[in-house]
Amino acid sequence: MKKFLKDFNKHYLIIFLVALILFASYGRGYDMRHDAVFHFANLMGFISNFEIFNISKIVDVVANGFGYGTGIFYPPLAHHAIVYIYEILNIFNLNIFAAVKLGYFLSFLLSGIFMYIFVKETFNNKNAALLSAIFYMFFPYHVLDIFFRDAMSESFIFIFIPLIFLGIHYLFNDDKKKFLLCFVIGYTGAILSHLVLSIYLTFFVILFLLFNFKKVFTKKNILNFCIAALLILIFVSPFIVPLAQHMLKGDYMVFYPNHMFNKWSVDSTAVTLKTITEIPESGNYIASYIYFTVDFVALFCFICVLVNFKKIKEKRVVLSFIILTFICAFMLSPLFPWDKMPSFLLNIQFVWRIFTFLAFFMCVVAGLVILQFKNNQKIIITLLAFLTIFFSIYMVNTKNFTSISLDSYDLSTLGLGWQKEYLPRKAYNNYDYFQERDNDIIFLEGEGKVKNVKNNVPNLSFDIKTKGATIELPRLYYFGYNITLDEKEIDYKESKNGFIQIEVPSSGMVEITYPGTKLYQICRIVCLITIIVFIAYLMNLHKKLFRRRLHNEKNN
Repeated sequence: MKKFLKDFNKHYLIIFLVALILFASYGRGYDMRHDAVFHFANLMGFISNFEIFNISKIVDVVANGFGYGTGIFYPPLAHHAIVYIYEILNIFNLNIFAAVKLGYFLSFLLSGIFMYIFVKETFNNKNAALLSAIFYMFFPYHVLDIFFRDAMSESFIFIFIPLIFLGIHYLFNDDKKKFLLCFVIGYTGAILSHLVLSIYLTFFVILFLLFNFKKVFTKKNILNFCIAALLILIFVSPFIVPLAQHMLKGDYMVFYPNHMFNKWSVDSTAVTLKTITEIPESGNYIASYIYFTVDFVALFCFICVLVNFKKIKEKRVVLSFIILTFICAFMLSPLFPWDKMPSFLLNIQFVWRIFTFLAFFMCVVAGLVILQFKNNQKIIITLLAFLTIFFSIYMVNTKNFTSISLDSYDLSTLGLGWQKEYLPRKAYNNYDYFQERDNDIIFLEGEGKVKNVKNNVPNLSFDIKTKGATIELPRLYYFGYNITLDEKEIDYKESKNGFIQIEVPSSGMVEITYPGTKLYQICRIVCLITIIVFIAYLMNLHKKLFRRRLHNEKNN
């Protein structure tokens, strides 16, 4: 315990304080650019659901109150984490802006802590770990993700990349318990943060394992990877399975060819020398453009390690990260053949998202520069950290943080996303109808009367008097709704306008809820049981290791 507190006071406290310095700029207000309104609109929708004790994949507030399927398609971790933070802060009368700021701060802080632990455990040097953590936290793209792009999910994945590689490190050192804990939590968190970037992350993880194949390809380690992969699939299945169902059986704009991206649009976002070195003047960060600035301090340190590579221990691991850094740089450049890539890899949309991985690989190596100095390491760390933090503070202070209200934004429309990607294609193609339609229940065929309507998205109930009718409900068409007439389940289909259409044979009470698809419900139960078993297994393994350690100490 004393050792932990000593380590905490010297290093984790420093990471906390430097993070606090940067986020102090947030105290002046907020700047609603890039993805900000999309996130705030959907957060308000999830909060609305939460307050009626309905944690659903269908959100209110957005899409004219027709129930928008953000939770089906968009990874849930960042949104759900901030909703829970908001519910806690709301007790103290703090608003949604405070919850988002705290959510970003925690993600920023945790990314530094996990980076610190990874480098410390891998290279057994706390000073190198501290320097790598500061480089990683304050890497320009990381700062841009939070303060300029409001890329909530992308900023959260920075937490989990070091955790995944920490798990691999423990596997290489025969620590199965820590491997499963770090690798499974890391990968689960990454997928539930940003699915597309997790696909690319897997590519880099595979390359890293191939570079270290002698440590990987043993029966014991392969079995451990298989167990970890199975656990990860189970833990993410409540998100992945409904997504796959809508992709395979539905017709939604997010999956429509060339709607979210095309080969030209991806290739056009390649990074040039000008864009990575340009430092914009105050106020120059506008919504249509993204300026990228390289952390020249970290880059200089990276080059120094490269030049003095012979002096580095753990050469294979370091060489792996150097090669992966260069691969990332090549993928970011106009030289990379994005126009030749298969379409599923173009889901990245913007080439500059590869900076997420370059930041990690480069900063791990850059922090090792401190090993080249036998004396005055604390002074050198302070100087390098100051230059890195100062530049980030300068960037953040080009923003125009002001006190704002969400009331001044059309959350219903802007919450759909820039490309209205989670709409059914029929609703997108009939967007005028979507905009003009009210929340009434519309009779498409037959006649009848509706009364006692209770509309709490995603739920809806009403009494209908009819001899038989086809009606369209004020709900966008997604799989997973449960619709009953006098407690007897009835089928539904998609109307020509992308809404739910049902046949009502007689009078009665119609109730609509959203429990999700049956397969989703099964996945949730299996996931919950697996989490309980996994925790019990880790606790039991910990007890066995603890008893073995005590036994060895007595014998010695």
